[in-house]
Amino acid sequence: MEQGIDYIRLSDFGMTSAQEVRKALLDGKAKGAKGYIFDLRDNGGGRVDAAVEISSFFIPQGAIVSTIQRDGERTTEEALGDAIGGLHPLVVLVNKYTASASEITAGALQDYHLATLLGTRTFGKGVVQSIFPLPDEGALKITTSRYLTPAGATSNTTESNRTSSSPRSQPIARRHAGRQAARRREGTLAPTPTLIVEIMKRTRPLNICRGSR
Repeated sequence: MEQGIDYIRLSDFGMTSAQEVRKALLDGKAKGAKGYIFDLRDNGGGRVDAAVEISSFFIPQGAIVSTIQRDGERTTEEALGDAIGGLHPLVVLVNKYTASASEITAGALQDYHLATLLGTRTFGKGVVQSIFPLPDEGALKITTSRYLTPAGATSNTTESNRTSSSPRSQPIARRHAGRQAARRREGTLAPTPTLIVEIMKRTRPLNICRGSR
């Protein structure tokens, strides 16, 4: 921790990621952190349930992510009700390699206005791909559904539609809706940072990296 800012880097969303992030956040609070930096740069994603768990540390209630099947069936993952509280101000660092589960978390925190996204536009992978085994020991990977953020946006760069749903626990501000509309015109709804700057990449290959940037 430097100057009261707790820095946490997550390299992927794996089996133990939620426990590691929770421990890091609680350690920062115990040491009197005055702000938090959550680094998701170069994080290609991983387990959706880990993204829901980690997002729930910041989001007390409401939708985290929804899945829309090809037939229109919708499934929504809600916050788990175990928010830590007091984790603000919060900055989430993203770049063009921030993808999938990382975009779910970044998008949810942005939609609820709980974090400022800082960096460059994210990768834009908002689809679910299922693997079906074939008789010759091969496999077929098919896109079966897509993800939506709490505000109804998809991070998929090839998807330009948007639903009218919004988080039940908090309305989306007009300026946020305006940014989403502009991104629709550009043909992508991948999470776009509030501030776009050049950031030096960290090269330390740790899953959880504590300390200063």
